Amino acid sequence: HSVTRIDSLYGDKAIVQGKSILKLSMSGVMLMEGGMCSYGVSDTINELYAAYRNPNIAGIILEVNSGGGESVAGDALMSAVKDRNKPLVSVAHLAGSAAYKGILHSDEILGITESSRFGSIGTFISLPLNELKEYAETVLDIYADVSVNKNIEIREAFKGNFQPMKNLVNKSAISFQESVKELRNLKGSEAKITETLSGGVFSSNDAKSRGLIDGVASFGEAVKKLEFHIKNQK
Repeated sequence: HSVTRIDSLYGDKAIVQGKSILKLSMSGVMLMEGGMCSYGVSDTINELYAAYRNPNIAGIILEVNSGGGESVAGDALMSAVKDRNKPLVSVAHLAGSAAYKGILHSDEILGITESSRFGSIGTFISLPLNELKEYAETVLDIYADVSVNKNIEIREAFKGNFQPMKNLVNKSAISFQESVKELRNLKGSEAKITETLSGGVFSSNDAKSRGLIDGVASFGEAVKKLEFHIKNQK
């Protein structure tokens, strides 16, 4: 189960022009759907859209502590943050992989301490080899003659050919890298930018020097930055 949590705080940190600032917290492995005792990213997204519709909320602080999770969850959060109609600042203890991708459209991305970490830009798939072998030996899948490419990646994996699966992972990773290059002003030489995008994780100051984040700020300082965006929004 996902351990993503939502913590909504209305008006306890700042009031801007008579309106509240909403704080949402998201932590743990990012799964699209939650369970009986946990929230999923879909719940976080629902909270975001509710905030967008609420005229009493002037802006949003999104606090993140996640190393990532499902690619689809990162993509969905990224789309929801892009749809914002009011300022949103993300602060993070850890924002890696899908979690980092999800906050790329924030007005600012901030490390909450100098030891906060960002990056892990990349994609991978874990295949349980024992289960693959057992499935291939005990289950017969019969596909229509006109469905030769259906589930081709996993069908080839059953045969020991993992290249189609690798192609799928490569495509996803390149798309992730392109999103980061488009939405962040990456800094340094071409070699440094390549290193930044290759899956490493960087502490706040290093991440800032690479252009992955905008700075380091306490929660109170992040609220002040959000207030600035609220007062200067178009």
